[in-house]
Amino acid sequence: MIPSIEKMSLPLFTYFLDLLDESRGAFLRQVSQQIYEHMDDILSRRNLCYRYEFEEMDADFLKAEPHDSPAFLQFSKFNKL
Repeated sequence: MIPSIEKMSLPLFTYFLDLLDESRGAFLRQVSQQIYEHMDDILSRRNLCYRYEFEEMDADFLKAEPHDSPAFLQFSKFNKL
């Protein structure tokens, strides 16, 4: 566990989550829904013939995209190798 998070008060943590939801919530929900579809296969190592597009990208390329870019939704798609 992370000690600094454990010490955070519930009202402060709730405020943080509310701010995150307000500023980036819709985008984060879209990406997480797209990634979650295949999470069981990845974690159980059942279906390893697929990869997310972002796995083939370089960090600098990803950093160049603006926040909440529709490209991130594309990068989060699952493709057959």
